[in-house]
Amino acid sequence: MIRNLRINTKTKQIIQDIYPSLSSLQQSIADFFLENTEMMDFSSKRISKILYVSEPTLSRFAQKCNFKGYREFIYEYSNDLLNVNPTDDHQAIQIKENIQSEYFEMIQNNCKDLATQDFEHLQILLDNAKRIFVFGEGYASMLAYIFQYRLSKFGYDIETISAMDRLRLRYDSIHQDDLFIYILLQDHINLSQDDYNKILVHKPYSLCITSATAKIPKGIFTELYQLPVVTNALYSPSIPYIMFIDLLANYIQCKTQ
Repeated sequence: MIRNLRINTKTKQIIQDIYPSLSSLQQSIADFFLENTEMMDFSSKRISKILYVSEPTLSRFAQKCNFKGYREFIYEYSNDLLNVNPTDDHQAIQIKENIQSEYFEMIQNNCKDLATQDFEHLQILLDNAKRIFVFGEGYASMLAYIFQYRLSKFGYDIETISAMDRLRLRYDSIHQDDLFIYILLQDHINLSQDDYNKILVHKPYSLCITSATAKIPKGIFTELYQLPVVTNALYSPSIPYIMFIDLLANYIQCKTQ
């Protein structure tokens, strides 16, 4: 099997080119040189002990790579390692590793803040609600559907409302013993006072799940859950919301076991 090269060099490319024609024993030698990225003692005596092959086998491998012998092969191979320039593939790997490191660090930091949320109280609200209406527009509608998907399995009667015109059709259906949840990704509320008054006509319990930077006037919602903000533009602002929903679902699952 031809391996991916972490660092590409002239000699490694030669090995790659002739790899399919090598015997299984020679391929095991090729794998060692293809995967290696560091300078070391490449003497035939040392490498033969590492790979459990004879020194003549190393010499035949070098000749198969179109070198006069193992000494010439190692001379070129070592020079390539000393003068290597990272290829686009290697740079891509480094970029990916950096992104992964930053991403998981961001998740870890957000988890610490999200873990302080009062999930026990939120579960009580869900348990006491006859029906649960989750409203979100645009990208927030996806989060509303995730909320429904993750929590409906616990027996909650959840309905997702994904557009304002659909919400207006449901005004008279949201009653006092229901729970109305508004998931808001923007920094300001899109509901007009008239729309909100109609939602509350039967006085349901209402809460808003939004970001810590959102400016929500006091008294509009019964409760407000403000989540950490992802400041790095490279990452989706929805990540804290998804983590919040997952933590809530896992909390309820642990409590019901």
